[in-house]
Amino acid sequence: MVGGLNAVQCFYIISGFYMSMVLNEKYTGAGKETYKLFITNRLLRLYPIYWAVLGIVILTSFIAFKNYHGYYAGLLDPYYKYFIRGNMSWWTWGVLTFSNFGLIGQDWLMFTGYHQTDGILMLSHNYKLFDPPINKFLMIPQAWTLGVEITFYLMAPYIVRRPLKSVSWLLGFTIVLRILAYKFDLNYDPWSYRFFPLELMYFLLGNVSYRLYQKTREMAIPRYVYRAIFAVVITGTLIYQEAPVSWYYPLKYTYTALLVLAIPFLFEYTKHNKVDRWIGELSYPLYICHMLFVSAWTVKLFPDLGGHGVTVTAYSLLMAILLNQWVAEPVEKIRQKRAATLKKGAETAILPS
Repeated sequence: MVGGLNAVQCFYIISGFYMSMVLNEKYTGAGKETYKLFITNRLLRLYPIYWAVLGIVILTSFIAFKNYHGYYAGLLDPYYKYFIRGNMSWWTWGVLTFSNFGLIGQDWLMFTGYHQTDGILMLSHNYKLFDPPINKFLMIPQAWTLGVEITFYLMAPYIVRRPLKSVSWLLGFTIVLRILAYKFDLNYDPWSYRFFPLELMYFLLGNVSYRLYQKTREMAIPRYVYRAIFAVVITGTLIYQEAPVSWYYPLKYTYTALLVLAIPFLFEYTKHNKVDRWIGELSYPLYICHMLFVSAWTVKLFPDLGGHGVTVTAYSLLMAILLNQWVAEPVEKIRQKRAATLKKGAETAILPS
């Protein structure tokens, strides 16, 4: 409802808020072991579900290839056309394969283009100038955002615990970078929301939002205030797309500011709501699997349930529920056990001898 670009950046704010919370309240120790545990636990959250969906993507691509007698291979079709039947170099294939299986670097790939004649990758300020555009080689096209996320995870322990003054200086620097990018006409994809130095601004705004939460969480705020804030955010989201195009930038940053101020109250209002938590737990698997069904619907790999939107939504939701139950929940037990071990170790360390 607010557009894909804004939705991604709103998620970066939420991620900045949440990572600030877990690093200040859960992974509170210092040193390499705490850092290592935080990073590995975050990767355990991302990779198992990603790899499960990637396996299904590969399987359905082979099914599509068989059903269409070699003329179409689903989300793997670009590899069939340009590697198997084309002249893609082994080096290019290796880079693309590593990024697809390892996640790292998928966002940086957007600053390259595939040169068909030579079969190689070339640096580019606009990947859409190439045919096919480089994002066609991502087996889970939307997963490039996880590359941005992982970059933030690697930096977050060194940022989100620092004094507000330090964070404010860094935030100001990233805002200046974004202004300069716009001044030099770098306000298009991939610069608009895939370039980490510019997107860091949104993660830092999430940290500011968490600091506001620290100030307000103990206040005796009436429930109707939370409901009013919730209603304002929902209303703003619903009417966003109705605004004139000339309002784009003022509206975009007004909405961003609204979200930064509202998240502390929305979190406090919903943090004990079981339905909200259930929806939240489905958000990642739903996000990762939905493009699989968008692609599968176009080649009729699954029975139609009543049109594109209904079919994709139904299958994606079902897959998200299964992924959450069969993959995420078992892994979550491991993650929590590892985090509990760290907490126990910290408590033991401060006991008198």
